[in-house]
Amino acid sequence: LGSPSKQAVKQDKAKQGRLATRRATAADGRGLGRSGGQERSQAPKGSAETGCHLAGSHLADEERGAGRGGAHSKAHSSGQFSSAGSFDLEDEEDDGLGDGALEAATREFNAAEGHLVLVITEYDLYLTEIRRTASRGAKSWREARLNLERQSCFQQLTEMLGPYQPARPGFVDWRAKPVKGLQSLTLQVIAAVLRWRAALEALGKPSERPFIWNRSNVLLSVIHGLDFLKGEYPELAEWYGPEFPFSRNPFSRASDLDDRPPTPPSAMMKILVDGEVVEKVNERMHGNRLAAERVVELWETKMSGAPSWWPSQGDENHRHRLRMAEKVLALEEAKFGRHPDFPPPPPMTPRTRLKEMMAF
Repeated sequence: LGSPSKQAVKQDKAKQGRLATRRATAADGRGLGRSGGQERSQAPKGSAETGCHLAGSHLADEERGAGRGGAHSKAHSSGQFSSAGSFDLEDEEDDGLGDGALEAATREFNAAEGHLVLVITEYDLYLTEIRRTASRGAKSWREARLNLERQSCFQQLTEMLGPYQPARPGFVDWRAKPVKGLQSLTLQVIAAVLRWRAALEALGKPSERPFIWNRSNVLLSVIHGLDFLKGEYPELAEWYGPEFPFSRNPFSRASDLDDRPPTPPSAMMKILVDGEVVEKVNERMHGNRLAAERVVELWETKMSGAPSWWPSQGDENHRHRLRMAEKVLALEEAKFGRHPDFPPPPPMTPRTRLKEMMAF
């Protein structure tokens, strides 16, 4: 048969080296995921503040597409995850990717997975910090003798539930340091999941997979991440008042996820004219769209008119990202189901919803 040429031997060695590098890279990524839950996360550069911009980028992509996901139950501060993205790096032909493209896609997948573990861990640790702050606030509330003293009991907690806040000069207490803000951290988690799914898709793998953290779909977990506040801290419920929705409210908004109005439907319909498909405004659909737009306007007015002692909703850009993130979570539930303790509300047309909102 003859001996292989020197060039063939060199090419074979180079290919084996590339495969070994990919296996090592993938092992490092999976190792980071396994240990990431037990170690304190070091926030990526910019942390919560630049994470908002990252979230805006990926959530904008999701607004044009659709959200995906998996299981239930709350995340814990010591987390373990099961990566649904494990794959055989030698299966190059099935992926339809060349050596260079596969290597780049693999690096991005490992980076996306590692980043996702970091931000979820940071989210879990911040929830633990929120519990401690809520406990201190409740204790101060019970010990206060005057209503005036109670006004500052939950001030720190309220800011922690809102968006990122920079350090404020002139203070020596908690305000002298930046406030990460659970809203901003939650946006980072959602954006990181979308990036992870995009990396899966780039590898030619199914991207409609949930990222499992503590045996739960992390996107479904964050929906109920703050449900504990009302039950464990009745003092906070008394301070916020009966109108504040504690359940299914991951961003501490003036309304829960079920109250979020859907994106107004299109008023256009396709019809066949002289053998060509054209779009035309449908009067009934146009009426539904106008009603849906009015519902969104009233809902946004409700959001902006929330009491000042409730968590802040940030600027207009931040509020837009929150709304897109809520859409991602709603689509996740639509695909994989809701928590059994929270049945879905009855369906309602835009016109019926508008009549209901106008009645108040």
